[in-house]
Amino acid sequence: MFPKHTYALATLLALTAGCSDTQDAPDSEPHTVSYQLVTTLAAGVEAEHCKFVRAPADGMLVQRDEVRYTEGSHHFLLYTTPYEEIPTTDDNDEPLAYLDEEQGVFDCSQGVQFGLSVTQLIGGSQNADGASVVNFPEGVAMRVPPDTVLLMNAHYINATTSELTPTVDITLETIEQEALEQEGSVLFWYNLFIKVPGQSEAHATTICDIPHDTTLSNAQSHMHARGVDYSATVIDPSGERTEMYSNTKWENVPVETFDGGRPIEAGSRIEYTCHYDNASTETVYQGPRTTDEMCMFIGSYYPSKPEVDLCSRKVDAPYETNFFGAEWIGQGTASCADSLTCMQGSLGGGDPIETLQAISECVVASDPSVSVELSDAIGCTFAGFLTGENPFEACQPDYDACLAK
Repeated sequence: MFPKHTYALATLLALTAGCSDTQDAPDSEPHTVSYQLVTTLAAGVEAEHCKFVRAPADGMLVQRDEVRYTEGSHHFLLYTTPYEEIPTTDDNDEPLAYLDEEQGVFDCSQGVQFGLSVTQLIGGSQNADGASVVNFPEGVAMRVPPDTVLLMNAHYINATTSELTPTVDITLETIEQEALEQEGSVLFWYNLFIKVPGQSEAHATTICDIPHDTTLSNAQSHMHARGVDYSATVIDPSGERTEMYSNTKWENVPVETFDGGRPIEAGSRIEYTCHYDNASTETVYQGPRTTDEMCMFIGSYYPSKPEVDLCSRKVDAPYETNFFGAEWIGQGTASCADSLTCMQGSLGGGDPIETLQAISECVVASDPSVSVELSDAIGCTFAGFLTGENPFEACQPDYDACLAK
């Protein structure tokens, strides 16, 4: 599920490691736009399938979404993209792996973060019964520009012994421009650094900033099969902590809806923690498959700011630096200096996935007391690579602060 929308992460990892129009016609019913993805899935297969569609010619203001999916579907996401035309190749000029070229369905099992560009999440669900992502009060909606190319992304798990034909339907409820009072968006936060050793319990904690007065409409978690407990806590500017969401499920996840909205004061932070129990003998890291792990916080909020949507490092480059504005809390005893040396030693060689796993080792082994300095150093380094800066010059103040601890 997820995170161009770092989806620029793939570009970073590469640096550190040295068709015809397939849109569906929008539903003609006033104030709704609907899309469908139908595919086939062989017995015993886990996969992600994708499809490009277009927003209406006059754009849309999305106030709520409703998703329904059949057996075999695990979760579904709908993203905006920066493409002007529906692509027939990925960002590396590789042809899309069409499963049904006529319908425009292609395999994206490597995850949309590799080879595709997405920006904003505008709909989705991890519940077959329609408990979805987007839910705003009257007068609030997400703006989608005219003719925007959208990406439908469905994650499937066929645990049966027979082929399935899973179907996903999403309906976007929209409002007219004259009814819009302010624009909302979706918090879509992702922890990049997770390690769950074999036959062990573990956790992962991330903190993101809320720099402006914000109202949260709803909240939900996202974990994979080893996830056994989750909590999200608001830390106000005085440091007072208030838990606002908790959950023990990784499938059919409950969505907490805040009647009247849940105000969050400017300068607050949201901390979210995933707890895991890994019965296998293999160490598990973050990744798109259920054999990997995830830890996410998702919620509709307003007013919108792109850099807040994605816990980005840079206000002027939110989609290039998404997720790198986070603070990652270590669980060990290593100093910031030693952890920074560990991180820098992980760059520049090997498989990109192995590189990210090696950095995860460094983060998890760090002392919690150095999380601010270490996160600033790591976030600045990654953001530099992604925006074309030389991080070893631009990040020197962050490195100095870390080396002092």
